[in-house]
Amino acid sequence: MDVVVVGAGVSGLTCAVALLEAGAHVRVLTAGAPAGAVSAVAGAMVGPVFGSGDGRSLAWERLSDARFRELAEDHATGVRIVAGRLLSAPELGPGLPAWAAQVPGFGGELGDDRLPEGFSAGFAVDLPFADMPVYLAWLVRRVQQLGGSLEQQVVADLGQLAGADRVVDCAGLGAAALARDDTLTPVWGQHVIVAAPWVTQFAMEGGAARDYISVVPHRRGVLLGGVRRPGRNDLTPDQVIAEETVARAAVAMPALADAPVLGIEVGLRPGRPDGVRLEVEHVGSTTVVHNYGHDGSGVFWSWGCAADVVALCGLPS
Repeated sequence: MDVVVVGAGVSGLTCAVALLEAGAHVRVLTAGAPAGAVSAVAGAMVGPVFGSGDGRSLAWERLSDARFRELAEDHATGVRIVAGRLLSAPELGPGLPAWAAQVPGFGGELGDDRLPEGFSAGFAVDLPFADMPVYLAWLVRRVQQLGGSLEQQVVADLGQLAGADRVVDCAGLGAAALARDDTLTPVWGQHVIVAAPWVTQFAMEGGAARDYISVVPHRRGVLLGGVRRPGRNDLTPDQVIAEETVARAAVAMPALADAPVLGIEVGLRPGRPDGVRLEVEHVGSTTVVHNYGHDGSGVFWSWGCAADVVALCGLPS
């Protein structure tokens, strides 16, 4: 089977690897280098979030978690297991959800001494994290090792790719035009990178109504995030929001309030009110499998969604 994958962010490259592993011949078409994709600035935690999850996404999460834990055994992938705390947003009230103890790497409920002021619940856990520039480069190499190819080409019409047996649409925000989907919305996000080498564990808040605590140690510094602005469509850093991000992170780790700022990264996530679009559509004589609209969970769900794409292409997973 000849498959063309449109898009070389984490979704597109992961689908390409999964399709190649299933025996397909794969070409990846991308308007720009993978290093410039929004995936390159993702915090890339592979783990559960309080207050979310349905049967479909939970299946993606379980499959992705298992694959990322395997990848963490190879240093070249940029994936590693990090210990840390998952915090339940105060508005969710006390107690842990029933699924918490089933999370791989679960380390027990947090006592009061490990909960930030104002928080009443959370648990310790070891989760996979991906250093995205390194991980994207590894995915590119993996595609090439399996015999796939990457070509820089702007695709303006999915129907123009009729020579392929299947076209997999992983165009992210570009799918708004390619798939004529006017529900796709840019979701603006921003990381503040600080110098804090003493931070070796992560802290993540789940279930917050707006911005949330996100502290992630990375090779290039500690990423402070937890910012979502649906509908904001620019890549301009926001200093006011950056200061709020640092202050919020300092609730979990007070010393971060004085950490030197190394830089600010901005990205636009592909949001969609109805969630991920993962389905088959016939565009003229072309069979298209859409896989877009992951918002901030593109990395987390990537291997699970790729498995569904392989199945929708009619290949064995």
